[in-house]
Amino acid sequence: MTLSKTSGLVKINGKTSKEFQIKSVLRQGDPLSTVLFNLVLEKIIRDSRINRNGSLFSRNHQCLAYADDVVLMARTKGELQRIAANLINMAEKMGLRVNYEKSKYMNIERGKNTQEMEALIVQTINGVNISFEEVESYMYLGVLINNKGDEEEEINLRELSLKVKIRMYKTIIRPTVLYACETSVLNRSNQIKLEIWERKILRRIFGGKKVEEGWIRRTNAEIYDIYKEPIITEVVKSRRIQWLGHLERMDDHRLVKGIGNKMAEGKRRKGRPRKKWMEEVLKDLKEKKIVGWKTKAKDRKKPKGMYN
Repeated sequence: MTLSKTSGLVKINGKTSKEFQIKSVLRQGDPLSTVLFNLVLEKIIRDSRINRNGSLFSRNHQCLAYADDVVLMARTKGELQRIAANLINMAEKMGLRVNYEKSKYMNIERGKNTQEMEALIVQTINGVNISFEEVESYMYLGVLINNKGDEEEEINLRELSLKVKIRMYKTIIRPTVLYACETSVLNRSNQIKLEIWERKILRRIFGGKKVEEGWIRRTNAEIYDIYKEPIITEVVKSRRIQWLGHLERMDDHRLVKGIGNKMAEGKRRKGRPRKKWMEEVLKDLKEKKIVGWKTKAKDRKKPKGMYN
């Protein structure tokens, strides 16, 4: 209707294909396709004579629809079979088919035994029963609904797993703290503060250790043994070495490289001199037993081997 006698071209890497005819009705993602689908689904539900108003408190059945996710609810199994069969028949007349594999049936009943579960037969075609599988729980619009009518499973499902918590720490919390750490010069006091801060976060994630007397606080060694990732100060050192490699590969006319190589002018203040960034990075290289770093920095094919 909307793409009658139309053609198209495909352009890849600057080259255009030959013109071809578009024979399909609507392209996927076409704004008009959603409008037409809503109109068709509305007609199917109306022609099926399914109640679209009220609820089970005052009706024998109820219909909920969000896009193509349709929920049919009824007081009895027979009533549910009747309206489901009507909906399927009317949908087929309009050229739509129900996906029987994705469609499920759930019976919410007090004291129901899970071993008594059986499929809901909605149609019989040529002696073959068409049915919906019965399930104990079902996910609808992101919410888990079970046949017990409680929210315990839904609450448990929303709890973050240990793996997700670690991922959130590494991708959200830690990058915020380590922003621009490549140029940092950390003294011993600052390093201790960072490590203490990280252990507080990890202890909140892993929780305490259960023993016979109750729960006890995990030691630092136990925390890092479970974490199995480099501690935060090691991450800082690794990023500083990576930044050193970037500086070495820069052209000499770059302002950043010029500032990095230039010595500060003027007289030094009295007292113990502050640590210099280059001195700290060279110390990191020595700890990691990295030699010939200038040559390795020029070779972009071996950056990982250099910084590990």
